[in-house]
Amino acid sequence: MPTYRTLRSGEWPEAMTLWVQAFGEVGWIFDTLDAGTPDRKLEHTLIGEDQGKIVGAVDVFMREVRDENGDPVKIGGIGSVATDAEYRRQGISGHLLTAAIDLMGREGCGWSMLFAGYLSHYRRWGWECTPWKQRVCSGLRDTLGTSNYEIEALGNEGPWPLAEMAGIYDSFNDDRPMSHVRAKQYWQIPIRVRLERPERRVWLARSNGNVVGYLVATAGDDALELIEIAYLPESESAAPELIAAAVEQASGSVVFRLPHERIIDHSLREMFEEIVEEDQYGPMARSISSDWPFERIVALMALPRACSWELDAF
Repeated sequence: MPTYRTLRSGEWPEAMTLWVQAFGEVGWIFDTLDAGTPDRKLEHTLIGEDQGKIVGAVDVFMREVRDENGDPVKIGGIGSVATDAEYRRQGISGHLLTAAIDLMGREGCGWSMLFAGYLSHYRRWGWECTPWKQRVCSGLRDTLGTSNYEIEALGNEGPWPLAEMAGIYDSFNDDRPMSHVRAKQYWQIPIRVRLERPERRVWLARSNGNVVGYLVATAGDDALELIEIAYLPESESAAPELIAAAVEQASGSVVFRLPHERIIDHSLREMFEEIVEEDQYGPMARSISSDWPFERIVALMALPRACSWELDAF
C-alpha cells in the first residue's frame, strides 16, 4: 500500500515524469507555475509513494483572488492530479485530495478551484461545477475608424513590456471580483511563457510612446478568442481600437471572455451584428472556510464585472 507525504527536495523531476505520462507534453505548465508562484513550498506538492516510487501526486497552487469588494482572498488551485496507470482505482487520488483540503485549511484558504474533465470524481470530494459565461459574436461590421492610438501587434514573440503591462493590469483589476493578484515573479515566468505560446496573439496600445492598454487573444481553428484586456482609466477609448485590431481579419466567430464594462459592451454592439451570451465551461469550486460557502463563490463569479482571466488558469 502507498504511503503519503509531501514532496522532498530533489524529487520534482520524478513527479514531473508521472505528470507527463498522465497529461502529455505539458511539463512547461507545471515547471513555470512551480518557479513563478510566490511563497511556493515543497509541501504544496503531495505524493503517494510505493516501494520508493512516486505513484500519485497533486499540486496546490496558492493564489490571491479578489472578492466582492476587491479585497484579496487566498484560494487553493488544485492541479496536476495524477496516478500511475498500474495504481489506479485504489483510492490514491482521493487520499491526496483529502490531504490537499487539509493543507488548504492550514494555509488559510477561503475556497478552492480546479479545472477538470472527470467531474464526478471531484464531486465525491466536495467540488462542484460553477456557471461561467462567454459572448460569441458574428457578422463583423466595418471596424475602421479614426485612430487615437498607435496599435502594435506583437504576435507571440514580444518583446514584452511586462512592467508596463503589469501596471496596467493592476490598475484595471484593482477592485475586480475574481481577478488574480499577480506578483512580479508571476508575470516574469508563467505569464510571459503563456504569452509566447504559438496560439497566442498580443496587441499593445501606445500613446506618446507609452503603453496604455493591451489585449491578448488565442487563435483557434474555428474561432478567435479574446481572453484578456486591460487599459488605463484615462485611456479607455483604446479598448475599441485594440478589439478592432484583433478581430479585423477574423474569418469565423469571435469569442469574448471579457468582463462587462461600458466601453467593451458598446464596442461589441458597434462591431458585430449578432452577440449571443453562452454558458462557458467553468472551474469546479469547493468551500474551504466557513466564510466561503459554495453559494457565495457562485455569486462572486456571477457579478457583471467579475473575471478570472484565462492566463491565470492552471
